[in-house]
Amino acid sequence: MFINKKSTVKKQKGAVLVELVFVTIFFLVPILFGILEFGRIFYFYQKIVHQVHQAARYLSMQAPGINYNKAKCLLMVGELVENCDGSVSSISGIAINNIKILSNQGIDANFVTVSVEEYSYNFLFFHFLKLDSIKFNKISATYRVNN
Repeated sequence: MFINKKSTVKKQKGAVLVELVFVTIFFLVPILFGILEFGRIFYFYQKIVHQVHQAARYLSMQAPGINYNKAKCLLMVGELVENCDGSVSSISGIAINNIKILSNQGIDANFVTVSVEEYSYNFLFFHFLKLDSIKFNKISATYRVNN
């Protein structure tokens, strides 16, 4: 007995489409979300590094111990303002308490260090995996004071 090949091909045309939908939903979509989440992590890390360098660069041109609040606001908001309590942060999740400024006070006041400690990055897509957030290590920049 011979089986008609045309009739079996017609019956399986819909099966290929169903398999494609399953592969797309269960494999490709999570990979896409993983790529997007990795891009967001990289963007936030680079943004924090850039803002830390901006604040350290600003303080390196000031006298030691002066304008620390302005530098913290520069890091947090992206603008030189005296008080940034009511301002919206340009980096979501960062607070004034995360920003530390150290400088040698006294005779050897040559360096200033600006750092962001314990910044928690909140995931956008991976809440279902019980990954609410990750903490970045200390991000810091040290500049020589030029005054």
